Amino acid sequence: MIGHTLGRLTVAGARAFWSLCGVFTGATACWIVSGVATPGDYFGNGSPWLWLALFACGAAGGYAAFKARSKRFRVALSVAALACAIFWLAAPEGWWAKPPPAHTREDVSSRRALGNERAARHRSRSNAADDRP
Repeated sequence: MIGHTLGRLTVAGARAFWSLCGVFTGATACWIVSGVATPGDYFGNGSPWLWLALFACGAAGGYAAFKARSKRFRVALSVAALACAIFWLAAPEGWWAKPPPAHTREDVSSRRALGNERAARHRSRSNAADDRP
């Protein structure tokens, strides 16, 4: 009886481990694809759909790993999980997880000055055009 229960716990533990590897790999793959597809400095451009996609990819990876019993799949999952772990070690801050830098007062004042300069040139051109006969 005890051996039978221990065997079931071992199988359940192994399936839980592979499921966690699948969740980790699925979510990391989604993170990488979203980061590559983001056309700016801010990851996902601040979209809340990104978190839904991360959850869905993680759940799909966990489910696939829970159901799969193939040794080839588990070897491929192990390699993918190792690659994902290396990715997170190489990008400890999350790679595109920071928003763009905030504007300082100096940046804003210099842009304002530049805008005022352009507006003055435009006014002088329009005044010169009004003075023509």
